[in-house]
Amino acid sequence: MGVDEDVEDPANEDPDNEDPDNEDPEDDSDSYSHSVSIRSDSSRSNPCEVLLLDHFCMDYEKGRQDVLKAFYFDFLACAIDPRTKDNYDSEKKTLFANIGLNQFRLSEGTPDAQVFDGSITLVYEDLNVLMKRYCDFLLGAERFAPLKDTKFHVSLANGKMLVTEPWGNKFVLLLSNHPEESRAENLGAQPLIKGHALSGGLKLENITIYVKHGANFAGIGRFYEYVLGALVAHNSTTESSIIIVMGQQMLTFQCRPTNVDAAEYTPDKKTVVGDELCHNDEEPHEPEKQIVSL
Repeated sequence: MGVDEDVEDPANEDPDNEDPDNEDPEDDSDSYSHSVSIRSDSSRSNPCEVLLLDHFCMDYEKGRQDVLKAFYFDFLACAIDPRTKDNYDSEKKTLFANIGLNQFRLSEGTPDAQVFDGSITLVYEDLNVLMKRYCDFLLGAERFAPLKDTKFHVSLANGKMLVTEPWGNKFVLLLSNHPEESRAENLGAQPLIKGHALSGGLKLENITIYVKHGANFAGIGRFYEYVLGALVAHNSTTESSIIIVMGQQMLTFQCRPTNVDAAEYTPDKKTVVGDELCHNDEEPHEPEKQIVSL
């Protein structure tokens, strides 16, 4: 599992030099509020030298590419990368799932799926579409059938969609105020299969990494700032977390909560969970009403 920084246009990446079946599943790296500015109040005079976090690597359960497709491509609406289209068709080996300028690199586990100790924040132009997909899942839509009897779950809280993927990884989905800016097409684009639509998601916004209590946040900040050329969002740094600005994205290092589910997913009076999102009759709730009501 890992995150890669990039300082070049991913559109210029040579797919002939990319072997998706030789990804290292042992790479290790990779909840944040959308109100945090991408700009930093760091005292450094130099601009951020990191352009973007290009991709995030995870392993899925061996032999369950049907589950992977139902979540990453049907629910999250990632775009199929042409460089791994053969693997998509054969239902084995590594898949690249593109979201805007970013990418998930999803490799077969040996045999288990990896569960990331943190959370991943994605940005969308329209959350109502995802709400409708979840309602379709609850109402038994065939394309989401592989997600049945997995850990897949969705709730709404404070204008966010809180999503647990089939193997337990945590996602936070946010609504973009500036869709064109969020997709960052001025920086480049991932390759797209001819005739296919762009990804439904606009970008990977933030990766929260849980660390042990007492972690040296100042040291983490110095490493990213002075070794990699990133910026520290000092105005958002606390005793229990630090935010690193990595070009178009952010890395958040946060003390691991004693109970992760309770820390990020505890229902309150503003939270709608599970099948409360949809009526169990002919028509689901209108998603936009759910979001407006929060």
